[in-house]
Amino acid sequence: ALVEKIKNDPNSLPFEQVHFCGFNALSTAEEAIIDHLSTAGTAYTHWDADHLFLNEKHEGGHFLRGYFKKWGNSEKATWIKSNFLQENQELKYIAASGMSLQISAACKTISDLSEEERDKTVLVLADETLLSSFIYELPSNLGKINVTMGFPLSNSGLPKLVSDFLDLQILKRSSKKNIWLPRIQTELILGHPYLYAFQKEGIDRALYWMKQKQLSSIPFTRLLEELGEGFVTNLLEFQGDTVAVLKKLIDLSMDLFRKYAGIYKKEREDQEEKSFRDRRELEFLYQLNQELKKFRELMGSHLETMELAGLKRVLNDLLRKISIPFRDPQPDGLQIMGFLETRLLDFERVIIVGVNEGNLPAKRRSNTYIPYSVRKAFQMPTFEEQDAIYSYHFYRLMQRAKSVSLIYNAEMGSMGTGEKSRYLPQWEYMRRKQNQPIEKINYKQKPVSITNQSKEITIEKTAALMKVLEEFTIKEDGRSFSASSLSSYIACPLKFYFRYLAKINEVEEYSPDMDARILGSILHKALEILYGPLKGKQIDASIISSLLKDKTKIEAALNTALKEEYWVDGVNKILTGYDVTNRDIIYELIIKVLEYDRNRNSPFKLLDLEQKVKTNISLSSGSSANIYGIIDRVEQFEQDGIALHRVTDYKTGNYDQLDGVTARKSLDVLLEKCFSDSKFDKDFQILFYAYLSNKRSPLKNFQAGIFSLKKVRKGVQVLPTSGSYTLADLQLFEEKLSALLEEIIDPQIPFTQTEDKKRCLYCPYNQICQIPDAQMGKFK
Repeated sequence: ALVEKIKNDPNSLPFEQVHFCGFNALSTAEEAIIDHLSTAGTAYTHWDADHLFLNEKHEGGHFLRGYFKKWGNSEKATWIKSNFLQENQELKYIAASGMSLQISAACKTISDLSEEERDKTVLVLADETLLSSFIYELPSNLGKINVTMGFPLSNSGLPKLVSDFLDLQILKRSSKKNIWLPRIQTELILGHPYLYAFQKEGIDRALYWMKQKQLSSIPFTRLLEELGEGFVTNLLEFQGDTVAVLKKLIDLSMDLFRKYAGIYKKEREDQEEKSFRDRRELEFLYQLNQELKKFRELMGSHLETMELAGLKRVLNDLLRKISIPFRDPQPDGLQIMGFLETRLLDFERVIIVGVNEGNLPAKRRSNTYIPYSVRKAFQMPTFEEQDAIYSYHFYRLMQRAKSVSLIYNAEMGSMGTGEKSRYLPQWEYMRRKQNQPIEKINYKQKPVSITNQSKEITIEKTAALMKVLEEFTIKEDGRSFSASSLSSYIACPLKFYFRYLAKINEVEEYSPDMDARILGSILHKALEILYGPLKGKQIDASIISSLLKDKTKIEAALNTALKEEYWVDGVNKILTGYDVTNRDIIYELIIKVLEYDRNRNSPFKLLDLEQKVKTNISLSSGSSANIYGIIDRVEQFEQDGIALHRVTDYKTGNYDQLDGVTARKSLDVLLEKCFSDSKFDKDFQILFYAYLSNKRSPLKNFQAGIFSLKKVRKGVQVLPTSGSYTLADLQLFEEKLSALLEEIIDPQIPFTQTEDKKRCLYCPYNQICQIPDAQMGKFK
């Protein structure tokens, strides 16, 4: 419309002169406006052009050469011509492998500058995704900085909160008696950092309950009981259609804004340093609230016909594109900019990070069905124009700079993508022709980071740590050493420290199906229920046969075990998916155990089941240590005319005596292995249980057996492999155990890493120690 207006009457504008300054790529309409005003004599144009763009067939001068040809001889066209190819310029090409090293190289370049030099410096992020990482890596002594780029809202966690809330609304299901929430989405909502702090105790209680019960679908009314009253509870209670859901999200963002505003106000009054964080979160929440309101106004009545899944897709796409501007009333100091924000600005020093293909020039995006040849024939924009614009801005940025550092990623990607930008060899070629030097740097310095350090960690037994260890020794009702904790120490003393003293728990990932631990617990409980009435009785094949025939009793025992160990009650939780198959597997394992006992050559007397033993062991230092264990089964039977006790432990994992059978034939050799080699941890455990059982009721002659449920056909694999142990043999075990406990509580012996690094491969704490993969045998 403006073009037509000026074309019909160029003097219709209320200006005697119209000046156009600093343009490079004009649209068709802009070019027509300048043409008509030039004809009328009111247009003045000012072009910032270098000889590089005008005199050479240079990609960056694609537009300027056309305009110079059209308006170059006009008296009202001013061409500011420079020739920066002839100027002396300190130019550095810095190759760095990966994002971290690029950032490190840029920070090193900045830190070498004085405060006065930094005031005349711009740091340009060609790859704008580096911004958040770069801000955290900036040297602390920089002084003032001005960030003109926007901070992506997606980095705040708010879009994830919106997405998780919508998922909860989409995936929840209703029955006649209750509403069921999906486990994963419920955990994400409860644990979200924007919500967790407002109902911490209730959320912790609910998360523990969900974990304990191994629920895949959460009964809504029961969850509310665990949560109690609060902000998060009110959020979960919400139900509604698409219009109501969007309104709830708008209200949620405002509620959170008010809550964080209260936190910010209190911290400001208390003069705490954390207030910057809350100011930033206030900005995020305010921007989210405004964007959601704009979206509601834009959609209008269309929201009523939109499904929740569609709302989620649209909002995810919308919020991903939002950036929060950094605001500074005094924009001085080091300037941090995106590439296209540098247009027409001059700096003495220029540092560009991410000078790679795909960033400079940007990736070619063709959102059109019109072929290139057709677009070219009809003078429509193509990727060539986009490349020309990027080329112009790249060289224009360096036009008046005295020092330029170009940092690029030299690490090749999985498909050969980490190629440096074409502008680098182009500029190098042109400068070489003019005998202008280029300094090339291969930046190899690794940034200070825990991930780049292999740590030899030693934990000295300080007074505070010794006080923790006293809980295992001085207090009779205190903590106890278990077989698994001692096996952990044998494998690696540092691992024992992390797990049992520092109490750094392993991350337990949720699985919708029962894992091996749960499967074993259910099996143990079912066998305890079946054999419980037989405790203290003499059991022969006929008793087991009658039990095998009573399928109803076996089913009842299994169902009770499922309810107690896996909370399967048919109402709040039912078996689904693979758990249906797992139940059948447990049933078959119960049958196999019963069949093994039926087929034994001699009857046996069942002395105890799930025997809990807590006792202590005297140490040579004069103190004692508490020890504890739960023994699956203790029985008595005759073998070769000798009355034997057998301590049996059921294992859902693998155990095979053929692996190391030579060591198991000799008690001295076996004990040496048990107290030094983690591969013999199951042998150590069953001997430990035999020792505990002997503490309860002395065993004159005994065997220690492991029933591996992965090798049911082998039955109970016993130690010793033939014959039996005696009280004298237990005395040897006690001496070894006592020495191990003395070492653990000795204040002069620190907790150190294992020397056998192959044990670290599957250790949950190997990221703390940073043992190299090669040492762990990962590649063998």
